[in-house]
Amino acid sequence: MINYLSNKFISICLEEKIIDVDSDIYKYGFESILSSYLCIAIVLFTGIFIKYKLIAFFYLLIFYFIRKYSGGYHCDSYLKCIIWTDFIFILSVIMIDNLNYELLIPLCIVCSIFSIKKAPICHFNKPFTNSQRKIFKQKYCHIIYILLSLGIISTFLYPLLSKLIFVIIIINAFLMKKGEQKNEKRITKICG
Repeated sequence: MINYLSNKFISICLEEKIIDVDSDIYKYGFESILSSYLCIAIVLFTGIFIKYKLIAFFYLLIFYFIRKYSGGYHCDSYLKCIIWTDFIFILSVIMIDNLNYELLIPLCIVCSIFSIKKAPICHFNKPFTNSQRKIFKQKYCHIIYILLSLGIISTFLYPLLSKLIFVIIIINAFLMKKGEQKNEKRITKICG
């Protein structure tokens, strides 16, 4: 569906002479935007459906922000990305409802240390330069420190938000590890 809509959009842009070259770049950009909007809409719809609309909003805000600088696992198709994003949101809600602070906080600290040490995990097809890696790591460290501080402060003010922050940090660490493993498999496959 995303591919079909992107092709249709590019055809219209070419016919109207809005673009004339590198239609593959525009197609990829349009697919990425459309996929992102679908992910957001589906998570928000799921949040409304399960009566966690505010948590869905904060989940998207925090999850996308943290993933931008941490890197990690990326799905091989837009459909898988949409499904995984919604699944991770539902998993986050289940964890928020069922885990207590005695388990969440130590696990979050361990995952924070791991993720700060490993960040950023580059995508196999889009490696970082050394300067980009340094900037992304620095920004990621600041984000984690801010989120941990917000998580601790909101423990007393808004416990669901606090748990959400801790859960996202934990899940993101696992996504970083999975992305690292996926990169290693690709390298092994190529190098033999």
